[in-house]
Amino acid sequence: GNTNPFYIYQSGSSNTLRFNYNSLSDAGGQMVITDGGNVGIGTSSPSYPFHVTGSGDTVAAVTAGASSIAALNLGNDTNKADGGIRYDNSADALIFRAANAERMRIDSSGNVGIGATTVDDLLHVEGSVDGSVSVKVQNNNTGSSSYAGLNLAGQGNNFTIKNWGDGVAGKTNQTEFVSTAGSSYFVFTNNGSESMRIDSSGSLVLQDDAVYTTN
Repeated sequence: GNTNPFYIYQSGSSNTLRFNYNSLSDAGGQMVITDGGNVGIGTSSPSYPFHVTGSGDTVAAVTAGASSIAALNLGNDTNKADGGIRYDNSADALIFRAANAERMRIDSSGNVGIGATTVDDLLHVEGSVDGSVSVKVQNNNTGSSSYAGLNLAGQGNNFTIKNWGDGVAGKTNQTEFVSTAGSSYFVFTNNGSESMRIDSSGSLVLQDDAVYTTN
């Protein structure tokens, strides 16, 4: 006397195995397996080996124990887990992997670490290479006002570093330091010591106390 039966049947028109709740219609199907091996949940025509679809927010969940890792491994037949996304429940950290190693993580505070497993700031870039470890900001547009810039902003204060690249008329390889609010001078340091500064009047003050004023 089950008034809401569950059906498993083969659709002759497309040779598809269908799992239906309370329906034998080919248009329905809570889950299907096509003759090509594609599995669809919420779709009767899966376009991928595993295809989940819905009419609203649609979530596929991978969960693990409170101190374990929930993961999605990505790779090939030989290296099945060279890349992937992992969530470390014990550390509350989201981990991104490539070439069989961790490359980036977002920790429990929202800090982002690239090459750093212990993230000390909002953005922490760390490396161990024979050469420099750097963050590159590049603009490939060569228009008259194009530049690569880094803007450091506090509450009500901005400090912008701009580098004008080749191809920009009158500004080839020109670097600018711009303060838009707050600070009235620029300080240049070397090994923790001040080397020179530009004060609020536009004068250049060197470390030996010599002052060069602008005309």
